[in-house]
Amino acid sequence: MEFLYLDIADGSAVECAAALDVLVAQKRLKSDDVREGKLILQQVVSLIMGLRNNAQSRIAEDFEPYGGKGQE
Repeated sequence: MEFLYLDIADGSAVECAAALDVLVAQKRLKSDDVREGKLILQQVVSLIMGLRNNAQSRIAEDFEPYGGKGQE
């Protein structure tokens, strides 16, 4: 639940890729016609995964309040 917006964005990108696959399967578009769109979606999913991993690593850090040990 802590990354709800990233989960929604990831699901939407995957859904868009699936829609492109359906258009190719229905022969409404050729594979070459959707290649660029699928590459863009792959980059979007990669970006979302990076954001999620970055956020998870920041959440996992030990919290040290201002003025904690080592500061005088």
